[in-house]
Amino acid sequence: MVRKSALADRQIARGVTRPSVQYIPISICRYILGSMCLIASTCGHAEGFADLDATFAYDDNVTNAKLPSDIRSDVSAGMKGAAGTQIDLDDFGFLDLAGDLLLTAHARYDGLDEIDLGGHASLHKKLGLGLLAPSVNATVAVLHASFEGDVRDGWLTTASVGASERVTPRLLLRLDVGLQYRTQDHSEAAFGGLSGEVFRQFDQTQSLGAEVTLSDRVGLLATYERRKGDANLSIHNGPNADLGDALAVSADPTFGPNTVAERVKAITQSLLLGVNYALGAHSSASVLFRYDLTREPSGDIYRRMLTSLDYSYAF
Repeated sequence: MVRKSALADRQIARGVTRPSVQYIPISICRYILGSMCLIASTCGHAEGFADLDATFAYDDNVTNAKLPSDIRSDVSAGMKGAAGTQIDLDDFGFLDLAGDLLLTAHARYDGLDEIDLGGHASLHKKLGLGLLAPSVNATVAVLHASFEGDVRDGWLTTASVGASERVTPRLLLRLDVGLQYRTQDHSEAAFGGLSGEVFRQFDQTQSLGAEVTLSDRVGLLATYERRKGDANLSIHNGPNADLGDALAVSADPTFGPNTVAERVKAITQSLLLGVNYALGAHSSASVLFRYDLTREPSGDIYRRMLTSLDYSYAF
């Protein structure tokens, strides 16, 4: 059986900055995952699958800072693996249950090196017959992120629902909404009476995307995402440091002994553009460009550009 989820569907998520969430309790997500597993146990044919993704990326502002003196760039290499079971629910729907492992290494700032381990459940349903019939999906994921610099360690819980429709045989439109919640394992000492839980965050996201098939091998993708909630930035803790809008502050030794990380309320708008090339029946390569613009209520603006080269293989 050929997997129903295409390689191109996963290109949009990879490379997008992981947002953060004020509450999706992990107990609720565990209940949803358990319910999906119970449904799966009563359904029909199941088949195992495994995916492997490799990424090489350049980030021109890993600190997400505003001032040139605070901006730091870095290159990274990452590998993501997922293995699980795809279960046919009926002729129009299927459920993916999988474990996930992500490894990332950075060239300059090894405090950003991370190992993520978790799992996800994704429910997909096609609402009719034929190529142009719309589809809906729902996904719940839980993972633990462990960084070389342990101030960022914590759990990430996400929940999302989406819909897609192939308007023409060559054009697919997608709409997704989601929530993300991130905890912080190690709370650092606070500054000036503020909380030290900089990386405990909540985000709400909405995205609109399009995929265009140019040929049997070549496809284009574009996604606009709006993320409202918490954002992080790291700046030099000098006499001119602006901490006026910070909700939480802690030392951030990843970028040096005199650097602090802040959590602020912000809206981030992201534009992702990419080209995907099918190398064969099971593999593809992509070039992705993402531009982030983060705006605080005070009017401060932070800009960030990420460029990545990705390789995907579905076993």
